[in-house]
Amino acid sequence: MLTRLAFKDGGNVDLERYSPAMHHGGSGKSQRLNQRHIMEVKLKLKPGARGTKKLVPRYGDKLVCVRYRYDKARGKRYKTVELIVDEVPWSARPKPGPDVFVNIGWDEKKLKNRIKEAGGDWYSHRKLWKLPFEKAKKMGLISRIVKNA
Repeated sequence: MLTRLAFKDGGNVDLERYSPAMHHGGSGKSQRLNQRHIMEVKLKLKPGARGTKKLVPRYGDKLVCVRYRYDKARGKRYKTVELIVDEVPWSARPKPGPDVFVNIGWDEKKLKNRIKEAGGDWYSHRKLWKLPFEKAKKMGLISRIVKNA
């Protein structure tokens, strides 16, 4: 969970203790950070839920959620929004497939070296090589996979 927010000017804010009054007091002057008050989040709403309807037309698809924060020291409730401010292409890394154990004879030194180069590990207590299934498949070792190893 994001707990601090850094700004381009070098300043930062502890989001757990953030209050809009930290940046803009009633007079418009910035207040000192040591005058912060702890606020409790009691409600987090998705766009379109009651309490967010006026904000959806304003922010559209950029609206992620709306939070209601309560400042007991000041006796105030704040409505805050979380917005998407940047969007760049991204793709998740594919999940690695399961590892398998393969049986290789002691005299198959070239094959052992290929397995080592592919990232395989020797498990001496099992007397088997372990490597990702996809690599075993590419190397043509499917018939050598030991099940329930």
